[in-house]
Amino acid sequence: MKKTYVSAIILIIAGLVLSSTAISVPVSQNSKVQDDSQICVASLGTISMQKAAPITFTPKPKALAGEDVPIFVTDLPNVNPAIDTDGFGNILVLSESVTDASTMSLLGRWSADYGATWTDTGAGWDFPNANTLPKIDYYGRLKTAWGTMTPPSDISGTIYYIGMPDITDPTVTDINNPDGWTAWSGEWSSNGIENVDSADVACYSNTSNIPSPEFWGVTATTGDATVSYPEDNTMMFSYFVAGGQLQLIHFYNMAEDLSKMSADIDQTTGKLFMCMEYTNHATKPDGSIVYVSPAISTNENWWQGSFSAKYFPGVFNPDISAAAKNVYIVGEMINSSQRDIVCYHSSNSGGSFTKTMVTQTTANETFPRVSMVRLLTGEYVIIVSYIRNNDLFTSISLDKGATWTESSAINDVAGSVVSQYSGQCVGGPYAAWTDQRQTPTGVFFDTVYAPPKPPVLAISNVKGPIGVSATLANTGEAAANSVAWEIKVTGGLLGKINVDKTGSFTTIAAGGSEKIKSGIIIGVGSITVAITATCAEGASASASKTGTNLFIITLGLK
Repeated sequence: MKKTYVSAIILIIAGLVLSSTAISVPVSQNSKVQDDSQICVASLGTISMQKAAPITFTPKPKALAGEDVPIFVTDLPNVNPAIDTDGFGNILVLSESVTDASTMSLLGRWSADYGATWTDTGAGWDFPNANTLPKIDYYGRLKTAWGTMTPPSDISGTIYYIGMPDITDPTVTDINNPDGWTAWSGEWSSNGIENVDSADVACYSNTSNIPSPEFWGVTATTGDATVSYPEDNTMMFSYFVAGGQLQLIHFYNMAEDLSKMSADIDQTTGKLFMCMEYTNHATKPDGSIVYVSPAISTNENWWQGSFSAKYFPGVFNPDISAAAKNVYIVGEMINSSQRDIVCYHSSNSGGSFTKTMVTQTTANETFPRVSMVRLLTGEYVIIVSYIRNNDLFTSISLDKGATWTESSAINDVAGSVVSQYSGQCVGGPYAAWTDQRQTPTGVFFDTVYAPPKPPVLAISNVKGPIGVSATLANTGEAAANSVAWEIKVTGGLLGKINVDKTGSFTTIAAGGSEKIKSGIIIGVGSITVAITATCAEGASASASKTGTNLFIITLGLK
């Protein structure tokens, strides 16, 4: 029987410290995982929340061979990047800067022009601990993101909540981060949480359906719980609730040991997906598993209900991305004597999955990451990045993972990518990686997929003589769909001419054009012609002309 445990813990917000005596409160509603009945217990306690020291820095990239963009190249090793984007040209990259064996700095640098240029200054935090593996997730609106890290063994009960209200301005504030960019650390060991060995964040932006105004998503981790209902190597997740509190749920009586957390929330359904490696299952070979939560709601105990789970035996180092009821899980799979990249795709929110092979080569492909890039059509391009022979590659799918097309190596200097877990990452159509082309290592960036430019509508060649005709063209690089057009002709003696002709095309291909006509115009006198066109992707065009109409002849349009 699998069970969950909930701990509602006090959080320090804006310098206000709230605390209470630790108590246990039964939760009336049961939860389920894989159709097993659950017992849930809520408790209140105190937790110490600290803020890391903010820093600013000036990146000093060295002169390097190749065209990759050096984001973090300093006198200290920079490793394990994290990347995300708002989809409108704003990109944030985080990196560990390793000071020594016991301390680190988390550095952030951003671009506001699709990666063409990067800020001359950066921001971040100094930590008196050797934290590692930063993760970041875009909040889904404005330019907000949240991040986390994995703590070292000497503070293994710590969980990090890193708020960035604006990924391009560390001074912008919000309800949870009144000082701008803030790295909160919560020490959970006094509440029985320890040995946290992996962490990820999953953001949720549907503010009309959230448990409280403070809720932004969850921090999901793997580790040990030693209090009531103890469990080692289990999964847990926590989130902000009203009144400056933090709620944490851990699972117990698990059938396997869990690690390498990867989490995401589908903005469409509000479901939380937690994908991890598992070992030591009684009957299943080692591999990966995904747990799917109930939908997020306005109830602060939204997670109570039925969790589902799917096993993927033989799949390792998993990563997950979810949107619009589609879920993509990628990982390494041993194929003959080497490791290939496999993708499992669900179109029904994790109810069932279809398997395809992303790679099948004689070399080892390792440490994959997956990203979903939404096109103007509403469809998604799926990008999987991975390392082969110390080079970074991507494979692109335009058909929901059914087929894959591999790129050439992304890094310009062959063999420069450090092959390790979290050595590379992908966010939107962008990638960042730990690069060893110089000493010490640096973090580099490149665009791995350039979506076609949107359709561009243009109206030209407006002329008579029998009625008004024009050419409606799509000069963009993507098809224009559901194209609607209108020709309005007004004027004439006593305003007697009033023609309003409309029409549509299912699609106009990129570079294509169509003729549009008003039909015969009957009347005499000066006229005004107004032509407009729109398409489903949001492109529009307009043109206006004046001329003269003589009975059924249109002249002098200009």
